Amino acid sequence: MIKITDGYEGLKLDFQARGIPADSPGLRDHPTFLQAQGEDCAYLNKYAAFVVGRPYTADYLQHARTVITNVAGVLFDALKTNGRMGACVDIAGHFSRILEKEGIWSCGIKGSLAISFPLASDEASTHLWSVGCGGIVTGHAWLFAPPFSIVDVAIRQQAYGGNKRAYLPDVNLVECPSLADVEIEDVITPEARAELTKSGVPRSLFFSTAAPGMRDVLDIFSAHTCTSAQGAVMKYCPMSVLATDSPLEIIRDLDRQGRTPYKIYQDKFPSLHQG
Repeated sequence: MIKITDGYEGLKLDFQARGIPADSPGLRDHPTFLQAQGEDCAYLNKYAAFVVGRPYTADYLQHARTVITNVAGVLFDALKTNGRMGACVDIAGHFSRILEKEGIWSCGIKGSLAISFPLASDEASTHLWSVGCGGIVTGHAWLFAPPFSIVDVAIRQQAYGGNKRAYLPDVNLVECPSLADVEIEDVITPEARAELTKSGVPRSLFFSTAAPGMRDVLDIFSAHTCTSAQGAVMKYCPMSVLATDSPLEIIRDLDRQGRTPYKIYQDKFPSLHQG
């Protein structure tokens, strides 16, 4: 497994030494990067660390804030119209690819999401866990895209019961969330915890046994909590780095009534940036 020991400058030199141009968000599509990733899937963590460690100017961050906010609204509307639930991985991939077109740095994250609701709501807490009895799954997916630490277009479009959606934002864009500790109960289902215990695995080794790559990712992305305007507390726990292999032009996941992600980009972005 690759350990991220170098800072931004070290990672930049590593990419350049391999002939990978380091000045564009599309560097992870470079053939040499893909070759290195094919030899060790953890090489993608280097891209994540590079995005996190990059210096960003105030002008860049202001521009990125505008673009990300606009794209988030457009993709949420498309996802809501599409009617899909639980499409967080797809929509995060679409989002990242659109941002690349606009020269905006981002990185997809797969992990767990725990949501607690106000006491007066009478809604039970909800967990989208990343580890079940069958191993690692995708509980939830979102983006890191400076200036936002959390960019989540799909949080409301999950198969929740009760009235839980009423306490969640359409789009969750958070620049400065609170740091959080990752607890076993945030990541591993009750059934999987029971199975680990039955197998004789001590609680202190649950993470290293069931989610061996998680600690490396937590060295790059912290776990965070944030609170919606309606009082729901959302805890995001990173598990792995997400990247889609397909370019935006051929992705078909939102292809209802001709509205592919690329068509959405073509139709909506010129109007978003006029003036």
